[in-house]
Amino acid sequence: MKKLATIGAVALLAFSVTACNKADPAADYKKFQEWYQVQEQTQATAQAEFQKQLTEVLGKAEKDPKALEAVLNNFAGKVQETLKSLDAVDVKSEEIKALKDKTKAVLGLSNEVLSEQVKVMAAPTEEAQQAIQAKAAQLNQAAQELQKLQADLKAKFAK
Repeated sequence: MKKLATIGAVALLAFSVTACNKADPAADYKKFQEWYQVQEQTQATAQAEFQKQLTEVLGKAEKDPKALEAVLNNFAGKVQETLKSLDAVDVKSEEIKALKDKTKAVLGLSNEVLSEQVKVMAAPTEEAQQAIQAKAAQLNQAAQELQKLQADLKAKFAK
């Protein structure tokens, strides 16, 4: 009888440890949404600052490539900070990991497209414009996939 009680206690402990380690998609979704809301404001501020600096640099009669590069690097640094903060969001659910990965991909791709567009504005060529259009189409597709995934998960987990 004592062995049976011990085996039962061990089984119960193993079961509870397994249950506690299980991913909770709703909690992970909430964590992601909290991160997203904070970053939405941060990104809006960074984009406004980028636009202002870019307008100043491109508004000058002599366009300084080093100043343009500094503006791009500053914005790219802010995007990297956002990506690092996204990496810090601890999610275990595969569904939310997919959302996190897709968000990361879209952020990275949008940064690339923006940088390329600014470079083309400074020195436009037909070849570069076509390359940007292809990348922009890729970004648009990825953004649509992200929006669909966000909508699906919101319908599933938002209360």
